[in-house]
Order: sequence, then structure tokens, then C-alpha cells
Amino acid sequence: MAVFVPAGTPGSRASEYHGGWTWLLASGILTSMICGWAYGWDLGVTGGVTGMKTFRSYFFPDFKPATNTMWCHFSDPYLQLVTSTAYIAAVPATFIAFWLCGWRGRMLVVFLSACAYEIAAGLQAGAQNLGMLYTGRACVGFGMAFGNQAAPVFMSEVALPKIRGALISLYQFAVVIGILFAQLTNYGTGKINGQASWRIPLGVYGAPVLLVLLAAPFLPDSPDSYIARRQLPKARRTLERLRGTKEVDAEWEDMVEETQGTEAKRRALISHVSSRSKFERSQLRATLRWAWRYRVHFTLCFTLGAFRALTGNPLLLFYAPELFQTLGTSQNYSLLSALTQGCAKVVGNLLAVFLVDRVGRKKLQVFGGVGQLLCQIAASLITGIWFNNSGVDDNDAWALTAVLCLFEVFFEISICTLSWVLATEICPLEIRTIGSGFHVMGDLCLQIVFTQLSLTMMCHMQWGVFAMSAGFCVLFILFSLFLIPETKGIPLDQIQESLQTHWLWRHAMRELREAGERAEVEAATKASLAKLSGGGSSAEKEAVLPSAHGEGLSKAELERMERRLKRLGRGEKELARSDFQMIPELAGNPFLPRIFEMFDADGDGYMHAGDLRALLESLGRLARDEEERFQFAFRIYDADDDGFVTRADLLRQLQQTNRRGLSAGQLEEIVSSTVATFDADGDGQLCYEEFRALLCDSATQQALKF
Repeated sequence: MAVFVPAGTPGSRASEYHGGWTWLLASGILTSMICGWAYGWDLGVTGGVTGMKTFRSYFFPDFKPATNTMWCHFSDPYLQLVTSTAYIAAVPATFIAFWLCGWRGRMLVVFLSACAYEIAAGLQAGAQNLGMLYTGRACVGFGMAFGNQAAPVFMSEVALPKIRGALISLYQFAVVIGILFAQLTNYGTGKINGQASWRIPLGVYGAPVLLVLLAAPFLPDSPDSYIARRQLPKARRTLERLRGTKEVDAEWEDMVEETQGTEAKRRALISHVSSRSKFERSQLRATLRWAWRYRVHFTLCFTLGAFRALTGNPLLLFYAPELFQTLGTSQNYSLLSALTQGCAKVVGNLLAVFLVDRVGRKKLQVFGGVGQLLCQIAASLITGIWFNNSGVDDNDAWALTAVLCLFEVFFEISICTLSWVLATEICPLEIRTIGSGFHVMGDLCLQIVFTQLSLTMMCHMQWGVFAMSAGFCVLFILFSLFLIPETKGIPLDQIQESLQTHWLWRHAMRELREAGERAEVEAATKASLAKLSGGGSSAEKEAVLPSAHGEGLSKAELERMERRLKRLGRGEKELARSDFQMIPELAGNPFLPRIFEMFDADGDGYMHAGDLRALLESLGRLARDEEERFQFAFRIYDADDDGFVTRADLLRQLQQTNRRGLSAGQLEEIVSSTVATFDADGDGQLCYEEFRALLCDSATQQALKF
């Protein structure tokens, strides 16, 4: 139940992205959607099957409906365990799933999901006892955990950025289609007398899942997954195949920058935990401190998942047939009502797909929440006042059916579809798989409770179950209004800025914001200085100096650095020299004070946005222009900017770079010898041409340590 958003999300450079639909992209999307379809099938099939008399007579021959009140007709913990077993097994499987997603890639996990579904289909359809049935249900849990973690992640990472929201919503669309098909099957096989009435629905979905088993081994993983695993050539080729063109430079640069460039360095620095005690250096303590920094993201993701269950959907999704049979309708009508609700789900999901990128997330959340609230109130009034704890026949249940169908439409329009989108958009790249896991956990934990206790709660609370759900709908509306930022049309890095300025979350985000901003400046400056000496790995060079356009730092990087700088330095709009000196790799650099002085245009001891931009652009040019390197070095030594490197200038820099412990006299001898050798015009100082000749001389390079 988690969705991942691709690194190359459309922002200011979306117009530069090229490519469109290809057969490979369509195949990957459809393969992933089959996993969603299988998950939806299980959601829709279990309630109908457990409501069939043939199923209960085979596995629960001693089952006897309660006679004291109509609301307790199906209150049996072992019968409810048939549904909840899958969700209990899905909890540990979710942790395995998001670990495998990062270690081995998304498509492998999709394949394993299909394997689990196939095993489950065989065990359930051929179940001879409760042991086989519960084992099959546990395999379903592994299938849904693996599929819900990997399939939507893969879909979002390969999606065309311009239609991100709509493509993310396709997974939920596959889920509701699976629910509808399952309910159609239940309605058809419910008329069969014999074991086939429940064996067919529990096993037939294995046939379409075979397509995943056949296709997944031949489909590539997502480009983001390859980049994260340091397989850059394969990632580039995959992106070109997915887009159907080799003109993917802009999107490729954004992907690499997000996963391997300055953002990757920022994530590594944020995750680092240094401490003096042995206990604090332990992996557990470091992990807990790291997770605490992202507590806002994890809280929001878990809460979004929890509200999928709290607003009242589990009772209708899993036990709609039981609900209507409890109220006195026939088995045939109960299955038909569930089928009608399945159709309403499809309508609601189609509306969500159409509106998500047009109206916005927050407005749809609130609109859907209000609609769910009104439907739950109406259901409470119908069952509590109209039915008045007395049985109804098929002709009197139409009003409740209509209200519940409307509820399903509003549910699909809001939290059911949008929680997938929001849970990934609000998470930065370094925690998106973990954040999606929290979203899944929030949903699963509440689903376990409601699948196991819904019928029991209905027995004790009667129509109060609808009133309870209405109360949670109120909380959901307030949550959507005040705690969730609007993410429609906002680039992913700016979504983090929305959280950092939120009235409630900004205090909890302060530590993460400050660490991220300082680390980002450090990473960009470190990479640029590495180029000054020709150092740095090939991956670093590709990320910070993309070979596609051969320029220095890319426009997107400079713009991001400028935005970050505006909030750097204790909330001020400038960067002090002390901020540079806090960077470990630069703290001991002897040229740092002079470099800072060179680019501090107004000499106020602070580097402003324009100053930093000029610095980064200059450092970026050094890697490709040797003459730029010579001019930059000349500026460093020409401390008074008079166009000459004097004896005093040379001595000053030698004193700062004196790592051999030479005495003052020895340093003065080096300066005198150097000037005497390279001062061609005999004026006692070095002009640019003379200084350039000095730098080209290998012996003096060693002495000057430049």
C-alpha cells in the first residue's frame, strides 16, 4: 500500500524532459498493476466466501448464528481469523519487502509477490482443513506485503513525470478492479451448491498472476534502483529504453543528482552519528537517532495509512455480505450489494485519477472526508432508527445500500487513493521506501484489528459502529485541513520546505533542516574543490559535473544551492566564514580564508547568495579549463589584488601551507630563490605570466604545495 515517487519529478526542468510511452514502460506498468489486481481480488473475495453457507459448513461445522440479537449473527473469532491471518503475516513481511527493495531492486520483489500469490491460490483452493486454509492466507499476506511495497514503487519511478499523480493512482485503480472482479465471481459462484462455490473464488486469481511470473524476469528494474545500487550505465540504458529516446539528459541529470550527487552526500552526512561513548556508537542507537530526525515524515505516513481503516472501510470491504445477512437479507442480496459497492469503488477511483492533478490533494481529502462523515451519519440513522434492531428483507435494504455506495465513492476519492500519493511525496528520497513502509504498517496494523474484531464490535455496538467511524471521519477532516501540506504541482525538494515552514512541524524539522542545509553546502563545495585537484570519483564527477552538457555545476544545482543558502546560518540570509570552517574537509584547508575573502564581494565577513553562486560557478569551471586553474591560483596568492604576487604574498602562503615544519629562514630562502628564478623583468615580484611559469615548474610546485 505504498507508493514511491521518482527522483526526476517535474519541477523547473520538466519542459526539458523528452520521451513518451513505450512498450517497455507499458509492460512494466501492467505487470505491476496485476499485483494490485491480485491484492484487490483478495480484499473482495474473503467477505463473500466467509458469508457462504457451503464454506462455513465445511470448515466450521459447529458454527451456529446467535439468536439473541440480529447483530451477533456472525460473531465468531475463528471465522474472522480467516481474513485477519493475511494481515498478521503481512506485518513482518513488510519489513522484509522494503529491505529487499533497496538491496536487490523492485522487480525481484514483484516476482516474489507473484510467487507467494500462486502458492496461496493453490493452498486455498485445495484446502482440506483449517491448517491449509490459514497457511494459504498467510501466503496471501506475504504476497500483498511484497506487491504493495514494490509494485507501486516501481510504477512511480518509471512513470512519465508530467502525469505522476495519475500514474500513481493506477495501482489503486487495479486494486478496485480486482475487488469488483472478485465480487462478481462471488455473486456467480454463490449460486452453486457445493465446494466449488468457494474453491473457485479462492484459487482462480492465480491464473492472471502467472503473467507476472512470466514477465518479471525479463523486465529491467527502475533507473533509480540501478543508480542507488551504483549501476549507472545500466540505469542510463534503462531510462533510454523506457522513454524511447536517447535525449534523456535533463531527466538523467536530475536522477543522478538526486541519488548520487550532492543529495546523496547530504543524506550520508545526516545519517552519520558521532558520539564519545561505546553505547552511543552502536548501530541501534545511531538508527534511533537517525529515525528521530524524520519523525514528522514517519508520523504522517503512519497516520495516513491508519486513516484508511479508521474511517469505516474495513467493515464494508471485508464483511459487507455478513453485514447485510446480519440485518436479515438473503445471501444472494448480500453478495449483490457487495458487488454494487465494488462498482461504486471503481467510479470513485476513476474520479480520483481524473481530479488528483487538477484539483489538488488537500481539497480532495477534505471533500472526501466530509462525504464519508455524512454517509456514516446516514448509515447510523438508517440502522438505528429505521431498522430499529429488527430484521429487514431485501426490499427494505436499498437505502443502506445506496448510502454505503456513496461512502465508497467518497472513500476512493480521498484517503484511499491520495494516501498513496501523499505518503511518498512528503518523504525525501533517502527515506521514501521506509516512509512507504510506515504507510503500509499504519494500514496493516489497523486492518488486523478491524478484520479480527469488526463482527464482534458489530455484535456489541450494533449501529454504533457507524457512529464510531463518523467520529474518526471528523478527525480525518481536521488532519487533512491542518496537518497535511498541499503538494499539487510542487517539486519534491520544495515540498520539504513546506513542511519546514508548517506551523506545527517546523519545530520538529529544525534539526533535520539545519543538518541537511549545512551538509548540502559541504557536499557541493567539497565536490567542486575535489575537481580543483582533479580528484573525486567518476560517480562524483558525473553527479556534480554531468558529462551531457560539459558545463560546471548545473543550473538546477545552483538554484537549489541558492534556495538552501537563504535559510542557512541560523536562519539568516548569509553564510559566515565559520560555517565554511565547520566543514571537516575544508576546516584545515590553508587556502580557505583567502578563497572566502576573494568571493566576499562587500567584505562584510559573510558570503551571500550571489557570492556563493560565483564561487561554485568558478570552481566548476576549473575542472575543464586549465587556464582558469592558473588564474584562480594567481588570485589566491595575490592577496592585495594588485595584479602581482610579491615576496610577502609568497611568504604568507608558504607559512600557511608549511606542513614540513620548515623554519622561517628556510621559508624566506625558498621565496628568494623562487622570485630570482621566475622574475623575468627583475622588478622583484611576479606578474601573471611569470607566476604561470612558476606553476608549470615541477620543482617549485612541490615547494609551494599547490
